[in-house]
Amino acid sequence: MKTLRRILFTSPVRALWLCAILLVSCATAARGPLEQDPAVRSGVLANGLTYRILRNTQPGNRLFLRLVVKAGSVLEDDDQRGLAHLVEHMAFKNTAHFAENELIKYFESIGMAFGPDVNAYTSYDQTVYMLEIPADSGEALDTALTVIGDWAWGVTFEEEALQKERDVVIEEWRLDRGFSGRVQDAILPFLFQGSRYADRATIGVPEVIKNAPRERIVDFYETWYRTNLLTVLIVGDADPDVIEGAVREKLSEIPEDSAIHRKKAARPEYPVPLSRDEAALVITDPESPYPMAQLYEFFPARPVRSRGDFKNRLLRQVASDILGERLNERAEQGAPFLRAGSSFYHLIRPLWAGSTAFIPREGQFEGAFKAVLDEMDRFRAFGVTQGELDRQKQNQLAWADQAWQNRDKTESSALIGALIGSELYGEPFLSPEARHELVGSLIGEISVKEVNRTIASYFGSRGKFLIVTAPEDSPLPPAAEIEDLWKNYRSKTPLAPPQDDGHGRPLFSPSPDFAPGKVVSEESFSLGAGDSPRTVTVFTLS
Repeated sequence: MKTLRRILFTSPVRALWLCAILLVSCATAARGPLEQDPAVRSGVLANGLTYRILRNTQPGNRLFLRLVVKAGSVLEDDDQRGLAHLVEHMAFKNTAHFAENELIKYFESIGMAFGPDVNAYTSYDQTVYMLEIPADSGEALDTALTVIGDWAWGVTFEEEALQKERDVVIEEWRLDRGFSGRVQDAILPFLFQGSRYADRATIGVPEVIKNAPRERIVDFYETWYRTNLLTVLIVGDADPDVIEGAVREKLSEIPEDSAIHRKKAARPEYPVPLSRDEAALVITDPESPYPMAQLYEFFPARPVRSRGDFKNRLLRQVASDILGERLNERAEQGAPFLRAGSSFYHLIRPLWAGSTAFIPREGQFEGAFKAVLDEMDRFRAFGVTQGELDRQKQNQLAWADQAWQNRDKTESSALIGALIGSELYGEPFLSPEARHELVGSLIGEISVKEVNRTIASYFGSRGKFLIVTAPEDSPLPPAAEIEDLWKNYRSKTPLAPPQDDGHGRPLFSPSPDFAPGKVVSEESFSLGAGDSPRTVTVFTLS
């Protein structure tokens, strides 16, 4: 099974923005709550299970199904660390309707592969089970919903299969002890100190996985796999009326000895303290590919449910992208760092993170760090220029227009991913029309003054936490000197305001008398086969 990994270094990628506009958008009213796309069919069964269904024809004849369980490793007791992940594994073994391995054999018999089409992952706050089936097969849909029902309340935890799966999970833990696993073991307690997240890595503790009594495993399942914490999501090329009828028929009846009678403990929330002192962590490892430094600032996660919420998130994204573009420009001009970036993203359920990171040129860590700190200080001191903001507005509008123009080509896998985020974070999933309207109307409202206020609120320091990873033989300064540099370095020469020299403007600006070329020929041909062929058209221009 896949175990979700949090990516701790994130460059200023557009995917963050695209994910945001998939999740939320603008209602036509100037104020008030954002409303969910009416194309999403939503309901709650009498037993408390929620379902959401969306029709989408890309790719054709495919249905994507997800069972979202709002429970993960953060809910484990001390003697259960790793059992959320083990429960996920056991869901693919013996269940109420399938003996060991029968489930996998069935899906393989209809052409699905365990992995791409059938899989699951466990994270801190959720476990997500995934299926992809043909949309034109009533039998496949019926079986898939039977499987989802079994995952939700029919895992049997047969002793022999459980013992085998303990060994499988421990082997996953062993294979995870490479560079990324060792770094994660150091970083998570550092970043999440003082919270339950600090010692609830999803992979767990081998001693617990190996020795936890069956009763404690079943206890986790019966406590947290409850219908009020379960949502079934279905997106694909099928009539929502048919899908809804099947969901209601298959998932409404729960056996008397199952979820409806399980423990009713409230689902707790575990905050991460935000008032901690600044702290630095330097990790050297023989398998580290290169030195890298990351600066973090944490903020409470607040769902985007109104126009104002969305504008605030957009302002953070605009500010982060402008800082990232400045750092990229410095790298292109020969700065002591090879790459640097800024990003703002949802890290874990209670936290958003602002991050600035860089990779120094060989042997130039100190100079690279100073150069990045100078740009961060300049950003805070002088804010952004009108030219920088104008270019960001053009970029945001271009991305929104592209998403709008391609609205009928969006893959169901992307839509169901956005629905998962909507469900987990309590944010509305809105229509393409509303998304496009929101971006188009809000971008024009954003001013330099607003962006600079956002910088003061969200980029007002050099970060709360510093993490440096590097090879063991990397010529880094001592850890104490790195921390002192971070906290106390100030440029010896006064920092100048940013100069808006047009960097980042389009490479080609046509003159007023520019005459466009013409298409002199075009040729189309197909790529791929089966249910998802693609047509490629080649244009020859004059």
